[in-house]
Order: sequence, then C-alpha cells, then structure tokens
Amino acid sequence: MTSSLVHTGVAMAFDILQGMGLTQQFDFILNTDRTYDWDTGDVGETDTTISFQGVLEEINIEQETGTDASDMLENPRVKAIIDKTELNGVDYSRFDSFITDAISYSIVEFVDNQYSLEITGVQE
Repeated sequence: MTSSLVHTGVAMAFDILQGMGLTQQFDFILNTDRTYDWDTGDVGETDTTISFQGVLEEINIEQETGTDASDMLENPRVKAIIDKTELNGVDYSRFDSFITDAISYSIVEFVDNQYSLEITGVQE
C-alpha cells in the first residue's frame, strides 16, 4: 500500500467521524515564549493557542499497566487523536497542554505514527 493511499484513507476516516459528530475541538497551548526587556528588566510571556479537530479517547485503568488505580482516579488521562495532515507542519513537540470540553490537560506523551498523532494528557 502506498503512503498517499494510507494518508487518503486516514483523512477519509476522520471526515466520516466528523460527519457523524464524533470529533471535537482541541485547543493546544504551545510552550510559552519568553522575552526579556533589557531596559526595564521585565520578562514577558506569550502563550499561543492552535485548534484542531480530533477524536477523544478516555483511557481506562486496564489500559494503564503499572499505574496505581488511585492515581488514575485523581488524575484522569485522555488521548487526543488527530489526523497528521491537519497539522500543516506545526511543531507539535512545542505543545504543552490542551483544552477540550472546558477541561485542561497537561501533555505527557506523543505518539506519531506518520498518519495520525496521539497525544496523551493528564487532567490538571
């Protein structure tokens, strides 16, 4: 199977999920850019937010081998799955956290399989 055929299939799968109303918006916050004002000594911080549509997967305790069950209940984990072609060259390694359904998650893992991007987050 050629790479372009797989990319087309993944894009089609995400289009179908979106058409069925199974995707949602993820607002990713990029690592803060800091600037230093040499005249005043002030440090300025700027957050940048980028939004993508994707699928939310809740991670249950059985999927987390080696994780204490009480930790999973106190700090729920989710996985955001995004079509890689939607990133348009954005450096996802700079993503620090994301917000979906008005809940913030700190990013703890990225899995890039060249076709989709899986981002695991822990609720803040």
